[in-house]
Amino acid sequence: MNVRAPSLLDEIPLIRRAAGYRLYTGDGRRYLDAWQAGGAALLGHRAGRYREAFANKAQRGLTVPLPAPEVRKLKRALATWLPETRPVRLFENSDRMFATIRARLGALEVVDPAMGDVDAAAQVAGSSRIVLARPFLLQDASPADWVVPVLPLPSPFACAVLLGQELEEAAGAGPGSEHMRQLPDGELVAVAPISSVTRAVYDLFRVVRAGGHSGVGVAGELAKTGVWRARGPYLEASVAADAERYRRLFRLFRDEGVIINPDRLQPSIVPADMSKGERAHLMAATERAREEGLTL
Repeated sequence: MNVRAPSLLDEIPLIRRAAGYRLYTGDGRRYLDAWQAGGAALLGHRAGRYREAFANKAQRGLTVPLPAPEVRKLKRALATWLPETRPVRLFENSDRMFATIRARLGALEVVDPAMGDVDAAAQVAGSSRIVLARPFLLQDASPADWVVPVLPLPSPFACAVLLGQELEEAAGAGPGSEHMRQLPDGELVAVAPISSVTRAVYDLFRVVRAGGHSGVGVAGELAKTGVWRARGPYLEASVAADAERYRRLFRLFRDEGVIINPDRLQPSIVPADMSKGERAHLMAATERAREEGLTL
């Protein structure tokens, strides 16, 4: 999120409708969505009750920042997903959150466990780590890290959430040193998006209790080809480090009727609901990529 690859958004056909894990164009074409907006559509497009929660608060006029008990409710909801106790800060959106963090910390390293092992990530000298919390992956951040949950709902309904430690000594700094990391103050956020996030987290909890993400097994099968590395339902392209080879991979899947992540530095995600035909298209595209050498 702090280092972005050139996007392939211009390679995606214009989408007129989205439902479940399908994207529809104006001329009737249908694509399987393995992009899922980087995780915002992890539970599917139009899934869950976050719209109802947002609309309920909006009807009460709670669309502006006001002190309200919904923050406490959100903290209780987050505890069902991230039970380790950490102070919570809210921001209007992720851009404002990361701008605030950078202003406080300077050098910043964002670690995505869907794109590699958190423990194996080499920390940049003098930087601080932000670890993304991905649903259906074990939370593996150290107490020194700050955590940003990747929320399963579209950004117009969401606010950004930061979890971290109130105060921690920087490496090599003694007690009382001015070189201390302090969790930045959050923002007063409108009640409607807070309620929407709370509802989305409980929707996620419901899916976890019902048995988890059904795409995990498929991701494991895809990884056997060498085209992908799989972590839970998340897929990291083996050619992600090479922009041109990733472009070839993206076009190959698109032509097979599957949209993968247009940002090669972010994961694609196996849809949790696929027909036999859609799964066949996903496997066929992966096999074709293997035949064309788009592997390790």
